[in-house]
Formats: sequence, C-alpha cells, structure tokens
Amino acid sequence: MLSLQSVEAVEKRNIESLAKEFALPIREVGDLYEAQRARLMQGATVGRFFSIFAIRNIRQMLMQRHSLSAPAALPHV
Repeated sequence: MLSLQSVEAVEKRNIESLAKEFALPIREVGDLYEAQRARLMQGATVGRFFSIFAIRNIRQMLMQRHSLSAPAALPHV
C-alpha cells in the first residue's frame, strides 16, 4: 500500500510536469489541481484514483487554453 508521503510525491511530480509542459508557474497549476481535487472529491465514495482524473482534466483545460491563445495558422495555398 502506498504511503501518504508517496501519494504527495506523485502529486507534486504531476503538477511540476504539467507546469513544465505548459510553461506555467507551479503555483498556478497547483491551484488548478487543488480546485479539481475538491470538485472530484465532492461526491466521491472512493478517492483512490482522483489524482489521475484531476491531472487529466487539468491537462485538457490547459490544452484548450493554449490552443485559444495560439495564433491561427495561415491556410496553405
């Protein structure tokens, strides 16, 4: 069984990885993670895998944010 310390270490690595992937401050991604965790845990009866879903949801949010801020590609002629 995983210890609480190893769960925290995995969460920290996941947050750092997302921050690096999207060139965002770790604090900002950490805040997003905490918000996702709170949302997912509201009705959860088993919280064992919530971090997987939280990271997946944050990655999707950041990908959408990134694609909206990227300049539109010019059509090929």
